[in-house]
Amino acid sequence: MRRTQITKENVSKYLLYAIGEISLIVIGILIAFSIDNWKEKQERKDQEIKILKELHSALISDSMDITENIATQLKVRDACYHLADVCENDLPWNDSLKEDFKNSCFNTIFNHSIGAYTTLKSKGLDLVTNDSLRHSINVYYDQRIGFNLELQNFSIGNQYAQFMDIQREKLKNFKLYMPAEPWDFESLKKDRQYRSELTLIGSMRGFQGNAFRLLLKHNKGLVNQIDEELKTIDGK
Repeated sequence: MRRTQITKENVSKYLLYAIGEISLIVIGILIAFSIDNWKEKQERKDQEIKILKELHSALISDSMDITENIATQLKVRDACYHLADVCENDLPWNDSLKEDFKNSCFNTIFNHSIGAYTTLKSKGLDLVTNDSLRHSINVYYDQRIGFNLELQNFSIGNQYAQFMDIQREKLKNFKLYMPAEPWDFESLKKDRQYRSELTLIGSMRGFQGNAFRLLLKHNKGLVNQIDEELKTIDGK
């Protein structure tokens, strides 16, 4: 009986020891899993903060380029409309028109920053945890930027090339970005095709300038959204 009791006590102690060992192992696994999970979340958070800051910088750079595009497009519009008005109303020549002829030939290229967005897409858009912000980023780059680039391609297409050919024919010693004057101003004022070209190019530049204005509005809105999100997740 004594030996049996001792054996039972040893088995009980062994079971308690075994249960304790297993409990420690399970707790250790759970702790390790929790640590790994925390590290993974922290890494994704760090990546999100980094990409949002890169997007923020890219958007600021874009905003400066967009602002310059707006100014140039509207300058061209005003020059074309003024020249068309001079021709239509048979107004006399003055040297200030040389600047209008120069400005009527301008165009712009939108050099937007796409690197940060390309990086985000490669990592997965869900890296941005805020649904509303993620949607705004996607709309800005895939729709707003896309529309302006398509419009840009159209604006420097055949119509613009045809207009430049006319300018080279009508203007003396034609050089881009230099004041210019026509060979025969009086004949030019009577040229209906030339007036039509001026009006068409002016309207195209006006439309493009307004498209850039709308893009700038969305750009600033997205910058503000990113600012607020960084304050929330970065705490700075």
